[in-house]
Amino acid sequence: MKLQPLPKLQSITKLSPTLFAILKQCQLQAALSQARAQRTTRSSTVALLGIIAHRVLEKTRAVSKNSEDLRIQAEAIWDKTVEQMEEDLQSSPLDKYLLPINKWKKYYLQQEYTICRYKEIALSRGISETQVVARERKFDNVTNGFTGKPDLILRKENGLVIIDYKSTELSDDLENREKKIESWQQQILFYASLVKKEFGEWPVDGKIKLLNKEVISIPIDPQKVNALSAEAQTLKENYNAKVEMGVSHSQLAQYSVDNCSFCEFKGSCDTFWRKNPQPIPGTDDYGCLSGEILKLVGGANNRYSIVITSEKSDGHSQKWQISNLSAEQFGNLGELERGTFVRLLDFKIESDDSYRAKPTRNSVIWELPRSN
Repeated sequence: MKLQPLPKLQSITKLSPTLFAILKQCQLQAALSQARAQRTTRSSTVALLGIIAHRVLEKTRAVSKNSEDLRIQAEAIWDKTVEQMEEDLQSSPLDKYLLPINKWKKYYLQQEYTICRYKEIALSRGISETQVVARERKFDNVTNGFTGKPDLILRKENGLVIIDYKSTELSDDLENREKKIESWQQQILFYASLVKKEFGEWPVDGKIKLLNKEVISIPIDPQKVNALSAEAQTLKENYNAKVEMGVSHSQLAQYSVDNCSFCEFKGSCDTFWRKNPQPIPGTDDYGCLSGEILKLVGGANNRYSIVITSEKSDGHSQKWQISNLSAEQFGNLGELERGTFVRLLDFKIESDDSYRAKPTRNSVIWELPRSN
């Protein structure tokens, strides 16, 4: 596939918790996330399962209080939502190779978790309306352009409580665990600013409910909420000012190994490739390569191998051999020629010594002019 020009940069008019988190990491990633254009890696199956779960939970319209009836309803909605997602993936050249969905890691665990949460939310309709304040309701603050949709807001004896469900579990690694909780805390505090604007009172607590039923409690500190709101507003205004000035895409890119390795737009980001003349490992040592094709060899069973020359950080070049490329996954292989400049995303780096790589299910080959 050929990389197309990036879309024109647009100002941010509405800032959600997710877009705020991305904006802190990289302004270009935030711009492309807002446009949802030129996605250059396959979707994350973990993220897609989360989307399926939230779509199911948005449909908690059960009337019956019988738990068995609710399970049947939830299972039917889950199956229908998965079917719709599969239709979307089938129509996407990047994502159709992820099918079928029921083969994804933790698929059945996520399904059971979602059904249990569906029942929990639906049965909460039995609570008086003075206690259930909002369920999957979108809040907008027209003053600062903030927007968000908490999963559930309850009124308890001591005040309002924000509840958000996560289709994941916390890592056992302390550093990763703390980093994840910090990101969720930011999301809850962002929601708290919207709740305060809507109801005129501060929520007293926030809770994150995880896949394994673990509950993370996040206290609401008005000073922290105000500080976070001010930071979000400053970031949004700074970004919009750069867009109005007509800055280039590269001027918005903020490089970091952790964020860039997993960014879905890295295929289009010249800054990423300038910073990474050598493969940067990702999950399970996945890496990215760019270079000029020296050789393309067609083998048996419609499989190919290519040899590229890649520039190293010291200015010298290095040959890489990439084998086991199927025409089914990489439909443009027959169009590639010697001298073509390519970017290879999410490949398995087999050996740094022998300079060999193999494709993964998520691998993509992009062709682009050297001038890019």
